[in-house]
Amino acid sequence: MAIGTIICASYWSAWSDALDEIPESRHVGSGGVVDINTKSAILFVVVASCFLVMLYQLMSYWFVELLVVLFYIGGVEGLQTCVVALL
Repeated sequence: MAIGTIICASYWSAWSDALDEIPESRHVGSGGVVDINTKSAILFVVVASCFLVMLYQLMSYWFVELLVVLFYIGGVEGLQTCVVALL
């Protein structure tokens, strides 16, 4: 898994560098600040609440397995982010 992550990070880095060389493809204003308005915050709370109710109602074997797979995928993406940040 580590070798696969390094290979993916290398391809990602090369792809990102190639996009930086093309002036028209740069994303203007993509800094580290996230602008959240009231509508987005309320929508987030509603979606999170619905997810928690669904988690409570549908607590079965297949649902737990689905969550494990989703968290595994998120962990792999987080690992890739860490490797890219180190490069």
